[in-house]
Amino acid sequence: EGAIDNRTIQDVDGKLIFVSDDNVKVYTGSNPRIISYNLNMPRYVNAVSGTDGRCYYLYCEDGNNNKKMFVYDIYVDEWSEQYVDYKVFGFAHNKNGMYMLIDGYDDVPGSRYISRMDTGNYSGQTWSFETDLITNETINIKHLGKIQMLADMAAHSTISVYVLYDNEKFSGLTTAEKAKHLVYSYTNGNSACRKTIRVKTRNTASYGIKLHIEGTGYTKLYELELFIENGGDLYA
Repeated sequence: EGAIDNRTIQDVDGKLIFVSDDNVKVYTGSNPRIISYNLNMPRYVNAVSGTDGRCYYLYCEDGNNNKKMFVYDIYVDEWSEQYVDYKVFGFAHNKNGMYMLIDGYDDVPGSRYISRMDTGNYSGQTWSFETDLITNETINIKHLGKIQMLADMAAHSTISVYVLYDNEKFSGLTTAEKAKHLVYSYTNGNSACRKTIRVKTRNTASYGIKLHIEGTGYTKLYELELFIENGGDLYA
């Protein structure tokens, strides 16, 4: 088991994580385990990594020169993706925060800059995530009756909740179709708040349900509850 570049090797809280030819793997004393199935990356090119002791930060490019930034949280065993439009040459972490060395765009050819990643400034930043397809271990018809969430929201932050059914993909929906799938949208005011979100849905019938949630600014979700009734007929 070899790494494609020694800059991809990181010790994250006792777990040795590295990038091989076609996967990201973790070594804890036995055979290395693949942890990158969900990334859907055919190749890893120009890969570099860093860690803050909890997360594994990976910049890489695919075979088509598309730039990617992935973050693996070892505490929850989940990946997230951050938008990146510049080449990253390396990462560093110290008591002041997490930093990366990036190219200088077209400002000065060959120039490089140090950028801090954890400034805590979320203003205007967009985010999104999707749940897995929820079937409740059966492909029988089911009805989603209510959605409940608890969220801390910063001033002027927003959140929108969409419900997808069966094989629907959010990226393939038109603007009009997205509007039909929107079940909740909220824009916070001038001060931070803790928001209780309760949504009653209508005419939902499918074998599987997936939620697409997106927003802007700082929002921290504590809970997600789905009230699902199994069985019955379509739109009964």
